[in-house]
Amino acid sequence: AIAQENIQTPGRQIGGAVTKMQSELTGARGVEDLLPTVTKQQDAAIQAHIERVKQVTKPMRDQALDMARQGTGTNASTVTADVILLSSRPGYRASSLATRVLGSTERKLRKLMDPNTGRIDPEDLYTVRMEIGNDIKKYADSTKNWDAKLTAGLEKDIQRSIDNAIESAGAVGWKSYLRTYSRGMQRADLFKERRAYAETTAKGISAQSPAGLVRAELPTIP
Repeated sequence: AIAQENIQTPGRQIGGAVTKMQSELTGARGVEDLLPTVTKQQDAAIQAHIERVKQVTKPMRDQALDMARQGTGTNASTVTADVILLSSRPGYRASSLATRVLGSTERKLRKLMDPNTGRIDPEDLYTVRMEIGNDIKKYADSTKNWDAKLTAGLEKDIQRSIDNAIESAGAVGWKSYLRTYSRGMQRADLFKERRAYAETTAKGISAQSPAGLVRAELPTIP
């Protein structure tokens, strides 16, 4: 419960005394986060937080997409044109990963859009947006080419074009939804990073005798 409360409100942490007691019991200050019971609580808290973010933001997303659908319609042609321009940008055009992702995105858009009007259902465009990260990972694994800076920029560039198209179609509040969702998910991501760091640190700690643990000291670092 303490772990859940803390992950929900990272700016206001509670249970310091209990945390300190866990540290003393394990004999390794800072390793208490790796206790099985604490880990389970944290996993449950993270998942609960993610589900709550999705639950709160879904109505915002649905309303914005409905407004885009009822307006002039979402123009996929502008996104396709942006993708083609990105394909010729220095840096992207020399990357097999970038060209494959951009090519895949263009093919998806052309398949989903109305060939006569260039319009696309905003829900379909949103799905294309969501899958960009998965496409990058898939092609990065197959090409063994993973440039974190390039792929992060590529994903943002494509998503920016999609977001502009959705908002231009009349989706008032679309970018507000994106900001709200992003802020909520960042909290979970930061906690996951902290957990990963703790686990990595623990792997480098050698075992210590029970007598040493009783003294509540950090085990010897090899």
